[in-house]
Amino acid sequence: MTKLSVVSTGIGLLIGVALGGLLVGNRGATASDAHATGSAEVTTAAESVATATRPPRVHHILLEVSNMRASLIFYRDMMGLIPRSEGSDFTILRGANVDIYLSTNPWTWKEPRGKDERLGLGMYPHVEVEKVKDAVDRFRKAGYTIVQEPRDYYWGTEAFVADPDGYTWSLISLPRKSKDS
Repeated sequence: MTKLSVVSTGIGLLIGVALGGLLVGNRGATASDAHATGSAEVTTAAESVATATRPPRVHHILLEVSNMRASLIFYRDMMGLIPRSEGSDFTILRGANVDIYLSTNPWTWKEPRGKDERLGLGMYPHVEVEKVKDAVDRFRKAGYTIVQEPRDYYWGTEAFVADPDGYTWSLISLPRKSKDS
C-alpha cells in the first residue's frame, strides 16, 4: 500500500470532487480508519464501484491563463510538454500520462476574476523530473518564481515553482531503483 502525502491527498480530493466524486484512494481504508490512525487515506463509495472495473481516467487538466504566449513558454519550453494544437486562445499540450489544456477564455458560468485574484489555490499538480535542483535552477534563470526551494524527504526531493498566472507546480525527483532491486 502506497502512503500518500497530505498534499497529494488534497489534490486527489480536489480532482475527485471535480470528477463528480470518482476519487480513487487506497484499497481497504475507510474514513473511520483514517480518523482513528490520523491517516489521510480513505476509500470512497465511488472507489468501490470503480474498482469493480477500473478507476476513471483523468483525460486532461484545463487551466485558465491570462497570456497564451507566456503560458506556452512555461509549459512547452520549461516543463517540456508537447503541443498537440496551439492557438491564440486555446492550446492542448501532451504530457506523459495526462494532457494540459490552456484557455484564455473564462467559463461563462464563472464570475470574472478580480484584478489581484490568484489562480490555482489549493491545487498543486506534481510533475516528476530527473533532478529537482537542476530544474529549479533552469526556472530561476528564466525568471520564474520559486515558491519553495528544493527539500529532501524520505521519499525524494520536492520544490515548488509558479507559472505566469500563479499556478503552483510541484517538481519531484524520486529515488531511482537500482537494477538489483
